[in-house]
Amino acid sequence: MPQPDDTTPDPSRQPFTGVPDHFRQAHDAIVHATRTTGPAPRTRRPAPALTDIHGVGYTAPDRTRPGGPDNLALIILTRHPMTETEARALLRPHTGDILDNVPLIVEVAPPSTLLQDLLLHQNYVNPASAGVSIGRAGVDGSGTLGFLATRRDTGETLIVSCWHVIAGPYAQHQDALIQPSLPDQFARQLAHSRLIGWLDSWSSPIGGGLVDDFDCACAVPHDPVNPRFLSTLTGAPKFEEFKPPVQDVDPGVLNQGVLKSGRTTGVTSGYIHAMGTHNQNYYGQIVTFTNTLWICTNTGAPFAQPGDSGSCIAMFNTGRPVGMLYAGDTTPQPTNQGPRLFTYATPIQSVLHRLNLEFRYT
Repeated sequence: MPQPDDTTPDPSRQPFTGVPDHFRQAHDAIVHATRTTGPAPRTRRPAPALTDIHGVGYTAPDRTRPGGPDNLALIILTRHPMTETEARALLRPHTGDILDNVPLIVEVAPPSTLLQDLLLHQNYVNPASAGVSIGRAGVDGSGTLGFLATRRDTGETLIVSCWHVIAGPYAQHQDALIQPSLPDQFARQLAHSRLIGWLDSWSSPIGGGLVDDFDCACAVPHDPVNPRFLSTLTGAPKFEEFKPPVQDVDPGVLNQGVLKSGRTTGVTSGYIHAMGTHNQNYYGQIVTFTNTLWICTNTGAPFAQPGDSGSCIAMFNTGRPVGMLYAGDTTPQPTNQGPRLFTYATPIQSVLHRLNLEFRYT
């Protein structure tokens, strides 16, 4: 089976840029203490007292301006309420004094779920476009067609979405993909879904293909696919054009507005609340994702729901893709800033490098 390019050094693993060294060292110390998977040994588990922490990243405390050296803090996600003092006391035996001079924010967020589960986005769309329902033929699951890309070495056009949407644990090369997904075909009472492509290559967090902390896959389209995304921002449905993708993710993206077009919730907007490391349950196995974007909305409404996995997330004011959505919370959690739901995404350049692709935006 063809595999994504996996050369060394790996561009898909480049850390976030522009983060001061003492912040990065503190982040890495917490990740090391709480990590559940990753390079050898993959079976390592955190000390029992640390299992409540399932994410650590960088955030900008002052929501009125972008992140930067003078507007930066570490943020940790916990499964249950915990004060900053309690968090520091819990981590200190494992991290030493490395956190002493680093601002720390603690927020409660339940373990996230894979978002695989607007009527227009769930219907038959010809030609298919970014943001519409997609799934594997014969499989009872739904997700989102994320975007189009071209293979770096051949220029071949490919469809990109999440591994758990168009592949999964039992996927095989050239599995058939359909639009809309099987559940949406039945829900919309369509006579049939149409063949949209064949699974090509992937990077998966658990068995099969390239096993790693990535959830991405690509497919060869059966028919031409519209590279634009289905939008309802202005009321009447239309197709909006992506712009060139964001190259480097640094603290400057924190608090910046983003949007996505997805199968379940259609077009929604939010902002990048943090960037960092996140633990995710995949079919009973906890996987640590080392480069992730954490997205929230200003209203407490969900940015995404089950079925939106694979959605391409773009900067709101420029249309430049910045990430691909792979998971999120489904139950709001109270915080001092009101109810909050987190959505998680992999930086777009990490996905492209992992699959040896270039973004196709026209």
